[in-house]
Amino acid sequence: MRGKAARNLWGKEDSPGQNAKTVAAERRTRAAAARNKTAEASQEAEAEQQTITSKKGFLAGLVNDVFYIEKTIPDTFPEENSVPLLPKNTKKKAAPPTEGSGPFVEAVSKARKPPAQKTRRTMARTAPMLKPVSAKGERKSQSEAAPLEATQSGVEIEPKRARRALSPALRKTLLVTTLLLSLAMLLWVYTFTGVLNIKNIDISGNSRLDADYLRGLSGITAEDHLFKMNVGAVKQALLSEPYVAEAHISRRFPNTVAIEIIERKPAGIISQNAKYHLVDEEGRVLESLDKKPPGLLEIQGLDLKLLFPGQQINNESFAVIAILLQSMPDQLKSITASIGYKQEEGLYLQAKGTEVIYGQATDLSRKSEIALLALNDLVAQYHAVDYIDVSYPEHPVIKPAD
Repeated sequence: MRGKAARNLWGKEDSPGQNAKTVAAERRTRAAAARNKTAEASQEAEAEQQTITSKKGFLAGLVNDVFYIEKTIPDTFPEENSVPLLPKNTKKKAAPPTEGSGPFVEAVSKARKPPAQKTRRTMARTAPMLKPVSAKGERKSQSEAAPLEATQSGVEIEPKRARRALSPALRKTLLVTTLLLSLAMLLWVYTFTGVLNIKNIDISGNSRLDADYLRGLSGITAEDHLFKMNVGAVKQALLSEPYVAEAHISRRFPNTVAIEIIERKPAGIISQNAKYHLVDEEGRVLESLDKKPPGLLEIQGLDLKLLFPGQQINNESFAVIAILLQSMPDQLKSITASIGYKQEEGLYLQAKGTEVIYGQATDLSRKSEIALLALNDLVAQYHAVDYIDVSYPEHPVIKPAD
């Protein structure tokens, strides 16, 4: 029908331009219908997802209810026809499901149904945080309760609470408080108790002096406090004894005092007024005796005042004799009977019945060696010698007896 106009559905003739417009309108209509269908499918998928999420939230709430029921229902059920005791501020709960009952979710939902007026918050991916129940049946706040961990079996277990670390300020406060309490305790023990009262006095280094005599001389009593003891006064009391050259005092916790004594040794005897006074090499009078003790040489030729124990001899002649006593070997001292000083001859000594002249107090060690050699050898050779002069040690003189 080329060249003729096309007829439409109502039998009317359409022009070619009107036919093209109709086709375009139909295409637009089909596209709009397709878009509407896609939108409807998307809305249906979203509604389905919301339904699934709502179901998950409901199941999580049921787990909460199970946990709440387990905390509030006692482990042992009361006897039949008796009223169970429930915690305060809690509603009466249904009995737990028995064997042979329906599914788990149905039993739990029958035991406790969620209140109709409260809406539960749905969570799509994570389980809700459960609130533990206190002993009174009241749920704790989120800040008081520790989070619970979900296990594969669906039961949520509360993990061990982590130990909270102390802050630096709190540590410092505790340390200072501990130190202050310790100091207060020590001060109390130091002041008000008898724990530190002296009970023992240990004496060492004494040979001539008796230990009990030294304890009494120290002046220390059992009532004295260990740290209140006057060490200086105790030392002065001990040094008042002529035989005590040095005294070392120390404290030993909790109730002991240790005293170490260094004694003087007598080096000779000075005879005066029918008394024999023992003196050491430094000229300290140690003791006065009525009888002459053996084994000590006698010091002669001194013009001294009245001697008494504890006195210090201050005499030029004795000072020279003391120098010779300090330089003499022990072997020579053991055979020497007396030692003295004369203005004309100087130092001299008597040994084995022979006088040994030293002269001036110079080169005394060399003179003592020659004198000891002469006394051991030459005296035995000559049998009797008047004197040995070692004033000049390079040229000693020996005079045999007539």
